[in-house]
Amino acid sequence: MTEPPAKKKRKAGGSFCAMGGCSNRSSRDSTSGLPNRDFIRYLYLPKDHKGRQKWLARMKRDTRSWTPGKNTRVCSDHFFECDFMEEDLSRYRNRLSSDGAGSSKVTYTRIRLKPDSVPNTDRQTGRFVDPLDPRDVQRRPLPIRERFSEQVEEVTEETAGVSDHSSSPLQVQEDEFHDALPDCELDEISQSLLSGTDTDSDFSGNDTDYEMSSDDDSEDRFTGSDESDVDDVELDQESEPIIHDSVNSFAQSIKWVFVSVPLLLSLFKHCPDCGVPSKVTKVMTHGFAIVIHYKCFGICPHEGVWRSSPVVRNKYESNLLFSAAVMMCGVSYKALEAVMSCLSVPYVSKTSFYNLISSYLYPMIMNKWTAVRDSIIDGLQGDVDVAGDGHFDSPGWCAKFCTYSIMEMKSGAILDFFICQKGMYNGDLETAACKEVLTNLKSRGVTIKNLVTDENTKVAKMVRTFFHQITHNYDIWHKARLIKKKLLVIAKKFPKIAEYVPGIVIIFGMLVRNVKEIPRFWWSDFIRHCYT
Repeated sequence: MTEPPAKKKRKAGGSFCAMGGCSNRSSRDSTSGLPNRDFIRYLYLPKDHKGRQKWLARMKRDTRSWTPGKNTRVCSDHFFECDFMEEDLSRYRNRLSSDGAGSSKVTYTRIRLKPDSVPNTDRQTGRFVDPLDPRDVQRRPLPIRERFSEQVEEVTEETAGVSDHSSSPLQVQEDEFHDALPDCELDEISQSLLSGTDTDSDFSGNDTDYEMSSDDDSEDRFTGSDESDVDDVELDQESEPIIHDSVNSFAQSIKWVFVSVPLLLSLFKHCPDCGVPSKVTKVMTHGFAIVIHYKCFGICPHEGVWRSSPVVRNKYESNLLFSAAVMMCGVSYKALEAVMSCLSVPYVSKTSFYNLISSYLYPMIMNKWTAVRDSIIDGLQGDVDVAGDGHFDSPGWCAKFCTYSIMEMKSGAILDFFICQKGMYNGDLETAACKEVLTNLKSRGVTIKNLVTDENTKVAKMVRTFFHQITHNYDIWHKARLIKKKLLVIAKKFPKIAEYVPGIVIIFGMLVRNVKEIPRFWWSDFIRHCYT
């Protein structure tokens, strides 16, 4: 008698939380895991791309191996009370008090999030804070009103002895500032500045607003009231400061430096113009440059803009210089992108990078090269001896491009070069490029007496055909290889010569390099000795 087939276990239905490390499921968990919350909701990811990316950055999931679907949800345990709509929370609590916890009205009461809510994010600082982790919750700063009041009292005490009316404008600005800021929808950047807490930033390659990074378990590295004196910090030997005599010497020797974003934004807690408490309203990145918009709450309120880089012809100088340095060092954009992304440093997009190179850097390089080449050619006198060689550069092994360069032998200066592509000419690319370079130099009045190239018989034939006044020669290495090749052919008939071939090649090289030191009869005697 056969046993009946085992029944398949049914998977638990309902919605579940897609947050990394969270196991909440609607079919099993009907209450929140937080101590002071009695509801749980499973919320869809935002539909807009920018908001969706912010959520994904705080979900503790590797987006390289995991892709969210249209039904992906996050439970409400990863949000704070201030992230929900106040009217929805009040309606839920009213129904809970009147109908009880088991009522269907209470269970299905809709509780919506505010448009700018992000999971595992503290609204006051924008830093990563897990509501389910007590350690993260304990590190949350004080409310914004208390911190701002303490700062205004400190400024008022410092300025109390200056004038009888010195504290009045500050108190007025404090009241106006408090009235303009809601309880839990304060500007993320201004709160972090006024509190002096850490605000690690996460920049992308495009021009974006200021965003906070996901620093999981990092302690606050910067606090406005607890800054440590630099003199008390023991510096490593590699971090010893370079002492400059004056500010001018520092500005002349050092052009750019890396600056921490939290430390930079902390400078705008007070207005750079008048020193009164101020607020950062907007922070944007334009490639390698950062732009900070701030608002002053002084006696004469005003707004200002600070840029980290000078602007040259509507382009930031830092973008031009960094792109030029990357190109000159032979670094690819992919390598630049990897380094900048690892350091969370803003950088230019790929399109902007190549637009800057083609629009500004290539024309500047070409103008400089043309000026230097003209000065070298104008300084040539009489017949010149040159050497030429071709360089094949291509994405793969197809030898698509050929660059042929001509160098003046005495000075070692490049007189001209020519780049050709496969399909432009029939036959050998190196021969065609060499012909173009020699024609250009001839048209500019350069008289070439001797031309030295590698062992390319096609180039030699082209020179004999089109440039009768030029004497063509092979270079020493190729000439020695040609002699060795012919001697090895002779050695097949006369085996005794084979043992003398290496010596013949060496003496030939010495004879060519040091004609004055080695008599020519040595060469004839050596050849005569081989045949005897």
